[in-house]
Amino acid sequence: MLSDKTLNWIEVLGYLCYHRVAGLAYQVVNSIDVRKLDFPVFFTIYMIHQAQSIRTDLQKEYIKSISSKLSEANVKHTFLKGSVLSSTIYPSGTRAFNDIDILVSKKSIQKVKGILYDLGFLQGKYDYSKDIVNEFDQHTLTQSINTRGEMAPFVKILNEITIKTIDIDVNFSLDWTPNTSNGVVDYFLEERVLISSDDNFSIYSLKEEHLFIHLCSHLYKDSALLDLVKKRKVLDLYKFVDIYTFIQKYFEQINIDQIFEDSLKYGFDKHVFFTLNYTAEIFPEILSLNNVNLLYQKYSYISDNIMTVIFDQYKPEKKMEDTGSLIDRLFSYDIIKNYK
Repeated sequence: MLSDKTLNWIEVLGYLCYHRVAGLAYQVVNSIDVRKLDFPVFFTIYMIHQAQSIRTDLQKEYIKSISSKLSEANVKHTFLKGSVLSSTIYPSGTRAFNDIDILVSKKSIQKVKGILYDLGFLQGKYDYSKDIVNEFDQHTLTQSINTRGEMAPFVKILNEITIKTIDIDVNFSLDWTPNTSNGVVDYFLEERVLISSDDNFSIYSLKEEHLFIHLCSHLYKDSALLDLVKKRKVLDLYKFVDIYTFIQKYFEQINIDQIFEDSLKYGFDKHVFFTLNYTAEIFPEILSLNNVNLLYQKYSYISDNIMTVIFDQYKPEKKMEDTGSLIDRLFSYDIIKNYK
C-alpha cells in the first residue's frame, strides 16, 4: 500500500488526523519502511506522534498525582479509556486522549471534588480566547449529577507544550445514566486491578473483562445517542481501533463467559453485541479469532435492528433510524444525512 502511487495522501492524512490515528499510523509505517513515504507525509505523522508522546507524559504525571491523593483519602477508584489504554495496549505516542476519565462510587463524588479543587482544578469550561476557566453555576453542576452519569468536567490550565489544559471527567456510572442502583459500579470497583503506568508507578484499572465491557458501552453511547450524534462527537476510527487492539492483545486469555454473564446481568449485552458487530465490519478478521467468535455467538438473541437505531437519551421513545451502511456512517462527515 505504501508504494501505491494512486493514493491521495492529502486525503489520507486528513482521515488519519480527523480520526486521531496519525500517531498510530506513524508507529505502523515506521515498523515497515518509512522511506516509502513522501517526506511531507512522513513529517506530518512523525510530528503528531512526537507531540502525542509529550502530551501523554504530561497527562500521566497528573494521573499519578490524582491516583495518589485518591488512595490517601481511601477513595476507591479506577481510571478509564485512554488513561489506561495509553499505558497498556499502545506504545508511547500512538494513542492521544483528551480527558482523564475516572470511575468512583456516587457516594464519593464530593470527596473527589474536594481533592481535585485542592490540586487546582475547577469545574468549568476553558475559554481559549481569554485563557481562563469559566466556572459552571450551581444549576449546571446539579443538573449534570441528576441527569448524566458523571460530574460536570474539571479543568486546570497548564499552557505547556502540546497541552493547554488538564481535563478530568469523574464518572459514577458506566453508561450515560445517573442510575447506579443495580450495584454495577461497586462490583466493578471491587474487581479492579493495578496496572503499571510507568516503571515506578501503578494505577487502578478495571479488570480486563470489565474494561472491555466499558469500552463497548462507551462506543455504543457515542454511536447511538441523538444529541452526541448531531454534534458529531462520535464515530471516530480510533475508538474501533481501541477495540481491535484490545482484542488482539487480550482475547486469547480473556474470560469470555464472564464478559457475557456480567454484560447480560447489568444490561450491557446490547452494547457488546453492537461493538463486536460494528468492529467486524471494519476489521472482519477479528471473527476468525476463536474467543471473539464464541463471544459474538452468545449474543445471537439480539436483533440486528440495534445497529441502526439512534435515540434521545432523555426521551428514549424519540428514535431515528440510520438507513446507510455502517462503513459510510463511520467515514461520512455529514453523519445524519441517512437518518429518518
